[in-house]
Amino acid sequence: MTDRRVLLWLALLVLSAVLALLLRLAGFPAAFLVGPMIAAIGFGVGDSRLRAPKFVFIAAQSVVGTMVASALTGSILLSLAQDWAPMALVVISTIAAGGLVGWVLTRYGRMPGTTAAWGSSPGAASVMVAMAAEYGADIRLVGFMQYLRILVVVLTASLVSRLVFGANAALLPAGLWDSEKILRRHRVNVALGVGGYASGPMMLLAVAHRIPTVVFEPNVEPGFTNRALVGMATRVAVAYQETATRFGAKSVVTGVPIRREFFEISRKEHRAPFHILITGGSRGAHPINQAVIDALDRLAVRKNQLFIVHQTGERDYNAVRDAYARLEFNAEVLPFIENMAERFAQADLIICR
Repeated sequence: MTDRRVLLWLALLVLSAVLALLLRLAGFPAAFLVGPMIAAIGFGVGDSRLRAPKFVFIAAQSVVGTMVASALTGSILLSLAQDWAPMALVVISTIAAGGLVGWVLTRYGRMPGTTAAWGSSPGAASVMVAMAAEYGADIRLVGFMQYLRILVVVLTASLVSRLVFGANAALLPAGLWDSEKILRRHRVNVALGVGGYASGPMMLLAVAHRIPTVVFEPNVEPGFTNRALVGMATRVAVAYQETATRFGAKSVVTGVPIRREFFEISRKEHRAPFHILITGGSRGAHPINQAVIDALDRLAVRKNQLFIVHQTGERDYNAVRDAYARLEFNAEVLPFIENMAERFAQADLIICR
C-alpha cells in the first residue's frame, strides 16, 4: 500500500469519526451510520480510488446479517404477524416505486439498463452494489445512487420527524380528523393535554377553536409534544419548580395527582415467595417487556422464590406469556391491570417506568 493510500484511508477514518460525532451531537438518529456514509460518498465523488478488500466486505455483511438475526425476537415476530398487512403494502409500494424509477431512467435517460435498475432498486445498498457487479453494471454509479438514496431518506425523515411532527408523524392526520369530530360532538369547556402523541392533535384543534387549554407536565424534562404546545397553552401545570421556571409565567406547580388508595397501602412484611410487579403503564412498555424476557434465564434459578405479576400491554402479551411458560415461572401475565393500587399493596418489588 502506497503512502498516499495510507493517508487517504486515515483521512477517511478521521472525517467519518468527525461527521458521526457532529451528527450525534445534533441529535440525528443513526449518526454513526450516516456520518461515515457522507464521508465515503465525498471520497467516492472525489475519485479517491479507495477499495476495501473483498473478504472485508463479505465479513462486514456477515456481521450485519448476524445482528439482524439476533434482533428477530419472539415479540418482534409477533408484531410482524399482527401488522403484516400495512408492512406488506409498504414493501410492495417501495419495490414498485423503485422499479418505476429504474424503468424511466432506462427508457428516457442515458443510463445503461442494468445500472439504472440496480441503482434505483430499494434494499440494502451494499447488497445492491455487490449484486450489480455480478450483472455487469457500473458499481461506482450504482453505489453512489444507492448510498445517496439512503442518506437523503435518513436525513429527510430525521428532520421532518424531529423538527415538525415528533416521532409519530404518520398518525397526525388521523388524529386531527378524530379530534375535530370529538370537538364537534361535545361542548368542550377546557382541553387538558398530558403529553404524548395522542394529546397533540386535540390540543392543536382546541387552540384553533379558541378553547382554553392546560398542558400538564409531570416530568422535569418535558417531552416533544408538551414543548411544542406550551407556547400556545392557556396554562401549564407542572410537578417541579425547575420545569415551571423553564416554561415561564403561565406555569403553576401543582405536583402530580395520585389517587387516595395508593396512600392507604399498609406496610408489607417481606417473605418468600416474593411478589414482583412489572408494569410499563396502561399500554405496556416494550423495552421493559423485552428486558424482562432477556433476564428470565438468569432468574430461573430463583423462580421458586418468586411470584411475578407482569402487565404487558396488548402488543407484547403473547410473547411475554410464552417466555414465562417456557421456563415454568409462577407468573400472572396480564395485558392490563384494573386494580393497580391493590397490586402495589401485594408487591415486594415494583419494576416500572
